[in-house]
This record gives sequence, structure tokens and C-alpha cells, in this order.
Amino acid sequence: MTRGSLQLLLFATAASFLPSSYAAAQALSPAAASANSGGSTSSEVGEVVVTAQKRTEHLKDVPAAITAVDARTLVAQNQLSVDDYYRSIPGLNLLDTGNGFQKLIIRGIGTSQGDTPTVGIYIDDTPVGGSTQVSQSNLLVPDIDPSDLQQIEVLKGPQGTLYGAGSMGGLFKYVTVQPDLDKYSGRIGVDGSYTDGGDAGYAVRGAANLPIVQDVLALQVSASTRQDPGFIHNVADDDKIANNSYVSGGRAALLWKPTADTSVEASLNLLYRVNDGLDREDYNFVAERPIYGDLQESRVPNSDGSLVAVEVYNITAKHDFGWATATSSTSYSSNNYAGELDLSYDFSSIFESILQTPNIGVREVEDLSTGKFSQEFRLESDAGGPLSWLAGVFYTHEHSRFYERFDPMSPSTGGYTQGLPLLLSDDISSNYDEIAGYGDVTYKFTPNLDVQAGVRYSYNSQNDYGLTNGVLAGLSTPMAGFGSSHDSDVTFLLTAEYKFDPNQMVYGRIASGYRPGGPNWTLYGQQEAFKSDSLISYELGDKSYFLDHQLYVEASLFYITWDRIQLEGVDALSDLFITNAGAAISQGAELSGEFRPKQIPGLTASASFTTTDAHLTEAAPPGGIYGPAGSRLPYTPRYTAQVGASYERPVSSRWTGRISGDYSYQGSRIYDFQSSSAIARPVLPAYSVVNLQVGVNNGKYSASLFAKNVGNARGLTSAAPLSLGRSLDNYTVTLIQPLTVGVSLADKF
Repeated sequence: MTRGSLQLLLFATAASFLPSSYAAAQALSPAAASANSGGSTSSEVGEVVVTAQKRTEHLKDVPAAITAVDARTLVAQNQLSVDDYYRSIPGLNLLDTGNGFQKLIIRGIGTSQGDTPTVGIYIDDTPVGGSTQVSQSNLLVPDIDPSDLQQIEVLKGPQGTLYGAGSMGGLFKYVTVQPDLDKYSGRIGVDGSYTDGGDAGYAVRGAANLPIVQDVLALQVSASTRQDPGFIHNVADDDKIANNSYVSGGRAALLWKPTADTSVEASLNLLYRVNDGLDREDYNFVAERPIYGDLQESRVPNSDGSLVAVEVYNITAKHDFGWATATSSTSYSSNNYAGELDLSYDFSSIFESILQTPNIGVREVEDLSTGKFSQEFRLESDAGGPLSWLAGVFYTHEHSRFYERFDPMSPSTGGYTQGLPLLLSDDISSNYDEIAGYGDVTYKFTPNLDVQAGVRYSYNSQNDYGLTNGVLAGLSTPMAGFGSSHDSDVTFLLTAEYKFDPNQMVYGRIASGYRPGGPNWTLYGQQEAFKSDSLISYELGDKSYFLDHQLYVEASLFYITWDRIQLEGVDALSDLFITNAGAAISQGAELSGEFRPKQIPGLTASASFTTTDAHLTEAAPPGGIYGPAGSRLPYTPRYTAQVGASYERPVSSRWTGRISGDYSYQGSRIYDFQSSSAIARPVLPAYSVVNLQVGVNNGKYSASLFAKNVGNARGLTSAAPLSLGRSLDNYTVTLIQPLTVGVSLADKF
């Protein structure tokens, strides 16, 4: 088979998964692998360097589907949060619950709002978040200001060989800006914005790089703060705006390079988010419209709010021996969530009956925390010669606490009601330990053909202790419970890569991943433990430059088999637990690309198209879950698409102007599995978003105007029932930010 016919077959097969209108646009396919223009006016698509496979590589040479999003582009377009830019990354979906919780899903590998992690989250070499259901910290995606980042790397498909448990769907990695040993530099920026139907917002950010000892020691510091304007009005509290959010963060990194072959970097990242309320409106899925009106909810005043805090500390040391480079990464991360939620609509009638007391509101209080220590040692061979290898060991210890309490409160003021017994509480502590060894070997059989094989052995153990108390559980004194689990697992990787020439490559990849099981806890106490699940992914891909580097194209087909899939069920009190179902598959295609025509210097166009079919192939077992074979997995759209363009040209002898815009489409998604066939699963409708931006810069100063969600779309990103019966006419839904316009000013020095 010739090179052209092989590529044509791959593109045609990928396109056959797509609607005809999408396939017609495949010439502009590949990814936000390329949101990486960063303001360049080059007439060639540049090569992107990525590190997510624990080695420095050119993106076009990696036999895997990876998207690299340039942080400079995000800042220029005022896309400051993962809510803003996830739609431009093929295969990535975000489940935002509106109360500070966000969950990443890649290629359909996710099953509910509260399951254990399927996507690993890293800041440089530091794993962030817990590995268990108890931790729930996989729902706390760090909200890092992109001005502190070099890029964001998203690996699609299981990464079990390099990253172990919890990365069976893929990896989301923040790559930070590193200290510069040579020169002083700094920046400062301010933003102002206004959201339609809501409040004004702002952002302030600044950074400085300080070479303390030239070429030997440098310090980089940065800080940012912003207000995300609220837009949800509480009809029970004089129509006040209920959901302003305040985000602050800071980073410090000290780089020491005592010799040309040795470096040590110590860094800390601090991230805090305060939410006044929820980004939710009350919604009727039967009528497909809000219950009280556009952007409105009804809650007890002062009853909702949350605080999210993420702290990450790391020391990374490297030494080049010549024949190999050794790396040691020592990390500690802390994820914390404290929140309150008005659940009067669910539980008031129950508690009024039990306590024989009328007019009771109910507040849920949650306090979640995970402290995670991790240590990794790895050795990477010199890249010269036909044989290269990577080997490492990894250890992590996590301690997590999940505390949940239901309190009586005044339904008119939100104040606590005194003198009533404890309604219900759960207090669970969990310890999780994992140790693993991994390695991979790559051999160049010819200058064109590489084959890579990798394996990882992991062992983990988990021990939980919990207390359940309260009148709803029928308890006058706390009830204690214990639980434990352990897993050992072998994950593997096998890839073959063929380069027709330096600009065109095809690859095949088979990889596996898993996540651990664990004890189950609900407000009724411990339930039967759930087991680990695992998957195997088969992928065929192509990465190619065309038209003398004016066009870069990526295409991939994937087929994933998922066994003993962990699903979230609902007990008699509408509380959640995890159980193992039979099996599922996720299959689909991704096309993405970037085009810079030489005939129009300064123009960059990009597009991506994704289709994913993720469903059960075996029915879920009875007992809290209704999931017949063929049921779609939650929160993954069948189709997504994105098209963007930017144009730069000089507007004077000193200033360059830039205009950009993008369109993204999210297909319909389906809600969590329900407890019986009598309860319908709500469908979150498809929606589209358009963003526009125009600005000028002269290399030192820059100014821009931006408009996000120009069409003022009401995109729904998650849902939650407002009644124990889960009636479709009584839900609350999380909304994307409405039309927001603003201005950004920045100065580099």
C-alpha cells in the first residue's frame, strides 16, 4: 500500500464516522494541537514540543493523540479557565456541576459525577488530586491562570504505563513557565468585563523573573486574582445575583543549576476559589425551559457557597550522566473543598415528618480534603542510537477525608435552627498507598520504523474508617464501619510508528489502563465494596504536514473495550454508591488541524471534529442502577466541532493588529444512570458558542477587546434533581457563562 493510499484510507475511515457536513471540512482538521499560534505571523505551522510522555519530544513524532494548547493564545483570547477552552480540545469534555466541582472526561471514559478518577491531572511532574471515591478531589480541577503556563498538554487514551491508576481515560497536564537564568523580565495585566444579565468582573495578574546569579540561580514569582461575574438570580432572595466567584493564585519557582549537567527546581503553586453560590438555574426538562425564568433559581437565602483550595509543592532534581538522564520528583499536594448546599426541596418534608416540627429547611454541609505525597525516580537513556529506553519507580501516599452533614435551618433566612437533633452525617477517612515500577523500550528497526513496548506493575491498598450518625439513619449514637481493598495490576503499551519522511507519519497504538476499587460509603453506612476496572485501547493515527508546512493534519481512530466498568448507583435515600457493571465500549474518530497560507501572511485557521460512541455492551446489575445494554455513558456528546481563525498584520510602524474568532459545537449529552426504568435520564441539549477578539500590541504593550459567547447561548453542562423522585420537570442545571464582553491591557518589561 502506498503512502498516499494509506493516508487516504485513514482519513476516509475517520470521516465516515462524521456527518457529511463535518466530513466536507476535513481539509482543516487538526487539533488545537494548535491553538499555538501565540501571535506568530509565520507562514509555516511550527513544531510543538511536549513533555507529557516524561521525555521532551516534538508533537509530530509522538505515536499518540496529544493536543498542546499554547497559553499565550489563551491569554490573548481571555480564555482564563478550563470552562473557556476545553471545547477546543478534541476528545475532551468537562462536567461542571456549578458548585466548584469540575470533572474531566476524555473519549467517553467516565460514568458519573461522583465516580473515581479516569483522567490524571498533573502540574509539571506533580500528580494532583486523589485516587479514590472518598477523596472526590478528582472533581477539583486546578484553576491556573494561563499567564503562568507555557502550555496545556492533553493525552487521549489510557496512560496506565507511565501514569498508573486513575489515568485510564487520559492525562491533563499543566506545563508551567520555567525560571530564566539569563535575563530579567516581567509582566502585568488587567482585565475588565461585564456579563449579560449579571455583574461586572475583573482580573489582575503580574509576574517577574529574577536571575539572582547569572546562569546559575533564578527566581520566578507570579500572582493573579480575578472575579468571575455572576449571572444567576435567586427569586427567593429579592432576585439577588447568587453566583459571583473569586479566584486567586500564586506561583514561585527557584531554579538552581550548579553545573551544566545538574539542575534543581523547587516550586509551589497556590490556588483558591470562593463561590458565593451556584452557576445553576432551576429547569423543567419536560417543557425544556427554566422553571422560574431565564437565569433564575429559588433557594433559601445565604445557603449555598463553597471554597476550593489547591496547594502544590515540588522539588525536581535532574542530572545528565551522558549515557542517561536521572530525574527525581518529590511532591506534596493538598486539595480542599468546603461547601454548603440548600437541599430543602429534597428533604424538608422527610425531616418535618420525623421530627414532628413544621417549616424546616435543610442544608447539606460538605468538607472534603486530600493530602498527597508522591515520589518518583526515573532514568531516561540518551537519544542516540537505535535503542532508547525509560525506566522508573513511583510511590504515593494519600490521606483523604469526606465529611457530610445535614442540618436544619430556617427556610426564610438560612440561619441554623437550634434545639433539634442531628439529622444525618457521614465522616469517612481513607488512606491510599500505591507503589509501581515501569519502563518502556523503543527500537528503530530502520530510519523509518520505530517500535515501542512498555509495561508497568502497580500495587495499591486502601483502608477506610467511617462514622454514620443521625435520626434519618435511625441512630442515636454513631455507627462505625471499616473497609479495605487492594489491587495489583499490570498495564502495557505497544506502538509502531512509520515515517514516510520527516513530515508524514502513521502509527498504531495498543494501551491499557485501570483504576482501583474500594469500599462504598453512603449516609446509610457502608455498602458492598466495588472492584477495580480496566480497559484496552486500540488506536490508529496519522500526523502530517502538507503544502510545504502550511497545513498540519492529525487524524485518529480509536476503539476501547472497558471491563467491570464502575457505575454510580442511587440508594433509597437518593445517595450515591459505586458498583461494577459488565462491560462498555467507546469508539470514534478525531480530526484536527492548522492552516497558515503563504498567500495571506498572518492568517491562521484551525479546526477539529470529533465523534464518540460510548455505551454499555452488557447490562448493569440490578440494585440501584438501571442500565440496559446499549445505554449511552453519561456526559459524552456524540459529536463536537470547533473552527477558529486569527489574522495579524502591521497597523503602523510599531503596532501590530490582531483579530480572531472561534466557533465550537457541543452535541447533546445524557445524564447519570438512574435507579429504575421508571425514571428517565435527562438529556442535556446541544449548543454552540462563538467568541471574538480584536487587539493591538507592539511587543511591550498590548490591548484587546473580547466578547465570549456572542450568541448568548444557554449551554447546559450538568444537571441535578430537585426531588427524591427525580421528576424530569424539577431539576437544576449548570449553565455556561452568558455573553461576556470586556477589555484586557498588558505591559511586558
